[in-house]
Amino acid sequence: MNALTLDQFLVFATVADEGSFSAAARKLGRAQSAITYAMQKLEDQTDALLFDRSAYRPTLTEAGRALLPQARRILSELVDFRRTARNFTQGIESEVHLAVDAFVPMMPIYEVLGDFSKQFPDTAVRLHSSIAGFDIYMEHYPGGLAFIPDFSVSNVEFERNSVGVVQLVAVAAPSHPLANLAAPLGPNLLAGYFQIVLTGQHYLRQNSDSGVLATRRWYADNLHIKQGMIRSGHGWGSLPWHMAADDLATGRLVKLLPERWDGADHMPRFSYVIARSSTAPSGPAGTWLFEQLSVQSWPTPVQ
Repeated sequence: MNALTLDQFLVFATVADEGSFSAAARKLGRAQSAITYAMQKLEDQTDALLFDRSAYRPTLTEAGRALLPQARRILSELVDFRRTARNFTQGIESEVHLAVDAFVPMMPIYEVLGDFSKQFPDTAVRLHSSIAGFDIYMEHYPGGLAFIPDFSVSNVEFERNSVGVVQLVAVAAPSHPLANLAAPLGPNLLAGYFQIVLTGQHYLRQNSDSGVLATRRWYADNLHIKQGMIRSGHGWGSLPWHMAADDLATGRLVKLLPERWDGADHMPRFSYVIARSSTAPSGPAGTWLFEQLSVQSWPTPVQ
């Protein structure tokens, strides 16, 4: 049993696939006698008859049928082992870090990650849904990638590509009093109702009080929780348009039209970029992901 070889497993699987010893010999470019010898050795060392040779063509015995999947798994693991070893010699990373804040549409990212898994099957992707700040993130993951607002301030030297724009929309549940009032809604009117405010992740905004109009507020540290609170009628607030689109289309939310927002006569919109450090560049897998995400088709915000 100690003398089992990978070559014997290869011959075993090839005979099973090709249906005969002679066909397996042609497939592997060997003499038929070498194929027969390899199978005899494997059967001797396992004390199991793997093929019934009584008919014109060899057929798998019960033991052969039970052991063939294990032989295939060993051969597959060998292929994976060789590919992983080759990846290391080529500098392909074992894992890539990607931070994506909640304001960024995820569907285009999922599409690129689907292609990534085929291109780099041995490289793991670690997705981070929130980070304390770009500088801190890059300190922990020097070769990492991150989607950040274009206005984010950073002391890190980084390369960035603009990829899209987020448009915010003010929304409320259909049952909310504001949903039945004529637009535009003045700041004094909006201030009289509970506003659902996103807290934490202040690096996303130049001013942590940005977009806060109401004197009475409830807070959520997650955009999905904020969305749920607004849906439930607990207050009104702003959401990225791509996140609110389905709710608006189905009537679960109603669009509000504020008269002013942070001194402007329109709801804010901001660009987001994909960024990476220019002093600690990504490896081949991270570079591929950075380039593909940079040219991916991103949703165009509503006006």
